[in-house]
Amino acid sequence: IWKAGDKKGAKVPRIINENRDIRYYNAFCLKFAAGENLINLKGLAERFIVIQMVEGQPEKDHYDQEDLDRFMDIRRKLLLWRCDKLLDPKLTYDFDLPWLRGRMRELYLPLLTVVRDTTYYQVLEEFVRRKVEERIEAKRNSLEGFLTKIVAFLIEERETYEIPFIDIWARIKEELDIAEPPTKPDRLETDAYGVLTKQKVGRRLREVLGSQIKREWSKGKAMVIHIFDPQKLEKALRRFSLTDLTDLTDSQKAEADEPPSKSPEKPEIEGHEEGDHALENGKIGNSVRYLNLSEVVEDAQA
Repeated sequence: IWKAGDKKGAKVPRIINENRDIRYYNAFCLKFAAGENLINLKGLAERFIVIQMVEGQPEKDHYDQEDLDRFMDIRRKLLLWRCDKLLDPKLTYDFDLPWLRGRMRELYLPLLTVVRDTTYYQVLEEFVRRKVEERIEAKRNSLEGFLTKIVAFLIEERETYEIPFIDIWARIKEELDIAEPPTKPDRLETDAYGVLTKQKVGRRLREVLGSQIKREWSKGKAMVIHIFDPQKLEKALRRFSLTDLTDLTDSQKAEADEPPSKSPEKPEIEGHEEGDHALENGKIGNSVRYLNLSEVVEDAQA
């Protein structure tokens, strides 16, 4: 089921006559698509509610004129109903769901509104709640959520927003309980996230957490240090439903807000020995607290 037509201006793309040109059409209701294989593209798959089926033996394997006339009549009735109810205040009056936010609200609030006064509402709401929980869990367990969790733990542990990349890489290996292959020391083969390279991890840190890079010399080698912005980090933590930043003191935030040139150097965290020693303090799970759906609701109401 193509999740379109749920808000004003929604479009449905179509490829006409097997050409490569894509045309976009206005959507006035839900759209259905059928295929023999599941969609592999993540962005496109998120726009569908997938219903897996098996091949059967229908009474008719083609559409005749009677079917086409019936479809047209149903579409006409749906369009008239939509035009009649679109501006009806009874559908949206005093109907707010704090636990339904962001993209999930755009997708499912119109559906919940339509069945609000029917016997199907409770079933649909339970379905949507499960979808919201699945989306939160998927974000939390994604590579971006995993890296955000690691960075948050290291920042709390070191009391600074400047974290050497070597310590982030070491914490990744510890949490996933893996080691680099002797022949390829710059990559990790993981079950959860596939092949991780230092280049890929560094790129995701810059793209997701907005980190800035600076290089320093330590023990005759160039050391890459990621400088994280506290506001961007807080947004990422809320985005992945991991934790808030109340455990980070105001003084740490004030230090992070100062220009890098004014920040005191902390050579003790740049050495590999200190980094290894810090890893012995515990795993991420001992410090980072997950948010559940009820806490997300409370945060939205605050």
